[in-house]
Amino acid sequence: CALPISRCQLSLHVGRAPASVDGMSSIGQALAEKGRSLRGPLSGEHYSKVVCTGKQERTANNSRKKSGTDLWRLQGGLQGVGVVPGRSGATGPHNVAALAALNAASVSSQWEEHGGPAWLHNKDRNLFFAVNTGKTLWLDKKTGEHTEFHEGQEYDLSWRIEGSAQARGGKQAMKVVIADLHEAAAALKLDLSHIDRPAAYFATFGCCPTAAPAEVAAKGLHMRLLPRLAEFRGVWADDDLQEALKDSFVHLGFDSCEAAVVLLLGVRLVAAASHSARGIVTIHAGGEGSDSIIQFGSSEGVGEPTTLCVELEESPPGQSVVLLSGDVGLGCEEIATTAASWLSRGQCRSGCAALLERARSSGAEGPLVAVASRITWAPSSSSPKRPRTEASSSQVRCRHILVRHAACKQPFDKVRRKAVKRSSEEAEAILLKVLRELEAAGELSGPFASGAKASSVSAAFTAQVRAISECESSLKGGELAGDLGWLDPSKKHDKAPAPLAKVAVGLQVSQVSDIVATDLGLHILKRTA
Repeated sequence: CALPISRCQLSLHVGRAPASVDGMSSIGQALAEKGRSLRGPLSGEHYSKVVCTGKQERTANNSRKKSGTDLWRLQGGLQGVGVVPGRSGATGPHNVAALAALNAASVSSQWEEHGGPAWLHNKDRNLFFAVNTGKTLWLDKKTGEHTEFHEGQEYDLSWRIEGSAQARGGKQAMKVVIADLHEAAAALKLDLSHIDRPAAYFATFGCCPTAAPAEVAAKGLHMRLLPRLAEFRGVWADDDLQEALKDSFVHLGFDSCEAAVVLLLGVRLVAAASHSARGIVTIHAGGEGSDSIIQFGSSEGVGEPTTLCVELEESPPGQSVVLLSGDVGLGCEEIATTAASWLSRGQCRSGCAALLERARSSGAEGPLVAVASRITWAPSSSSPKRPRTEASSSQVRCRHILVRHAACKQPFDKVRRKAVKRSSEEAEAILLKVLRELEAAGELSGPFASGAKASSVSAAFTAQVRAISECESSLKGGELAGDLGWLDPSKKHDKAPAPLAKVAVGLQVSQVSDIVATDLGLHILKRTA
């Protein structure tokens, strides 16, 4: 069913207990814990540590406009509570224990007494800790008041984000993918520790005749949004997140910004679209159920940006998101069905290529761009085991198909000994056709094949390697055609750029990858061991 709405909030949680004790902040709980692990690379598939849902905390703090208290008033009410009386700055037993525990749990910054024994201050993070309540406060410079700090939660999600862009008439639509907003903010010396994890940003920017160049909007939007997210360090309400995203559009001038943007913040998707840019969120039902499709953006391309906030459902099928900019001429049902099979396998770039191919066949002209994401809950320890991916192994073995294009580092086919003049769009179309033929042969039906099926699948991939690949490895004999040898993501390889090794490690044995871009061109991988 299609639900064309500008704002929507959906929520479903399945039995996850809150991680914090009532009245105690996450930093207060640092008295019993020491740090937390960080995630890996900035692209591809990511997993984040299970902590809890934050819905109960958001419900209790449903607005960022909550009242605060001046620090001097709080200090005045707390003097002598749980501390040894005496001169200002004297250290009581409660303060000694709290200070030692906090500093032991702190990875990169230290806490010191501030104005009296009942208060600690972290200069690096500019936070205050009330010893007797175990609460952490931050100073809101806009109001001049101190408000309770929210330590961002981590959720057990896995996701992929990829996109495809096509230029026309000298104009280029653009896509932006920031797979880790915390790292991006740190590069700008901003602190987003109050934002839930995973935190990602992805967007498409079109080339509407009356809009600013896509490059200007692509660079300016997230640079405006990140400082806004860093300003408020409490619990962000859904409405406030949507307002912050809309304000970033307004700052650029929404009349001159054709864009569709999504923020993945923990278990919330916050989206906005302006001009003719559009997006859909598909909530997969699984089994015989019907998927729910929520669209945002104006099909007429008029009016101010529309916004949307969706809370991710904790269900195995997960959710998928598609963003489009440009005059694609496709309805939301058509968009969803065209990308569905690709996104169900996590082949997001192939899904985007299929969408743009469909748009062109329907008569779409001008620059087009699509970005897609597949988001699922990672299996918990109580879930049935997934097929083994050899994640603990540092080496994997793969075969590949390489198609070069004119913009790659070496636009020369070493197998057929001729220059390559095709565009990246044409190279993408070739590999999309290869994937469809492999699907027809059973290659994409699942991660494993056995018996006679395995033989036919292997033969299909080998035939494609010999017919299509422009890598010299395609000249190897038998099942070694296209073989890259053993790959280790931690080491540099002459014939396998780093992105290939990273993708290869995430594949299961006999699984075929999505389209992968490197400076050599576009690839399809098949893991063999």
